[in-house]
Amino acid sequence: MPIQMQFSCFSLLTQFFLSLPVAISMQPPPPETAFHTSRRGSDLKVLAGCCRNVTYRPPPPLPADAPIPAVVLFIHVAKCGGTTVRNIFAGNKGNWSRTIWSISQHPEGSHSNRMLRHVSEMLQHGQKAIFVEWHLDFHFDMVRALEQSWRTLVPDLRFRSFTLLRDPIELIQSNGAFWSPHTPPEWIIQREPEFFLFSVLKLPLPAKNGTGICIQNGESHNLCVRFAMAARCDRTPARYRAACFANITDGSATHFFLPTTTELDNAEKHASHVMAVRAAKHERGCTALAAEAVALLNSSMDLVFDLKEPGMWSRIQDVSAAGVSGDLTFSLPQHKYRPPGDSASSSEKAKQKWRANDTVVMSRQANECSILAYKLVREVHGSNGGTP
Repeated sequence: MPIQMQFSCFSLLTQFFLSLPVAISMQPPPPETAFHTSRRGSDLKVLAGCCRNVTYRPPPPLPADAPIPAVVLFIHVAKCGGTTVRNIFAGNKGNWSRTIWSISQHPEGSHSNRMLRHVSEMLQHGQKAIFVEWHLDFHFDMVRALEQSWRTLVPDLRFRSFTLLRDPIELIQSNGAFWSPHTPPEWIIQREPEFFLFSVLKLPLPAKNGTGICIQNGESHNLCVRFAMAARCDRTPARYRAACFANITDGSATHFFLPTTTELDNAEKHASHVMAVRAAKHERGCTALAAEAVALLNSSMDLVFDLKEPGMWSRIQDVSAAGVSGDLTFSLPQHKYRPPGDSASSSEKAKQKWRANDTVVMSRQANECSILAYKLVREVHGSNGGTP
């Protein structure tokens, strides 16, 4: 066969095989159940947008005597006993299928719908009991939309959501001592006012000034200078960090400080957040913010436990031990609590700095609305974690 003819045949075959994926992808898909999620924000009723092109086949029909699938969604607030909860469910591997503990559920972008897809695939493959730990980037206002989406696959799904919370002052103290043990507490308090309301519950804030806030005159500019200097101190070696923060003043030293782009971005983020929190407190007041916090938790969580609540650990352990056939209401415990293992705790040296009287007073002043909100949360949810 002439060389030219061989080359022509090879080209035709190559073009044919390269066209196969395209041809296959153009075939109409089999009937499937459309799966949607909601965008973060107030309009959770619109289950569309980021996941509109994602489809899943419904799981196979269950035998008449098979237990109804169950999904327990746990919102893991940092430094609120979440590691212990994880260890409890990990200790009953035969009863529960666990998702990735740090899985996130962004409404859009490269990490969108990770939790939605993962749990949906587990249901699709016939998993009967699924424990979902949402950590690091959780959003209370998306919980019911996730539940509604999973019920698209399993309409009679047994679903339960719960979280563990603690006193707002203890919460910011524990987070500061754990995540930033070498940073003076007063700087963390300044950068994260009303930590429980706006960093944990993520209540809506007024529109921030965004970029450019640091080149404005007035209070926002002074905040930016201090926060930019603090950003540099955060990157200094631990043994010099306390001295670095001690040298930050509102005086002449700030005039000779030239922040880098990274430090300026860090300063704008913190300064705009502080200004937005102040505006929210001024416009809505602590009473209204506390009511918003209770409404958010009531609408998203089936159970809200206090970290020091008596019998709470035994109730969680009973649910974990029972598996899919158990009672998901977290009723009164039937067994004595058995500690599952070590928890993530801060160093005692870091905790001591947060226990100083001046630091405690400053924490209470910066979190006055959070204290009121948490008091109302406990009054509403009572001593058993249940919603009214």
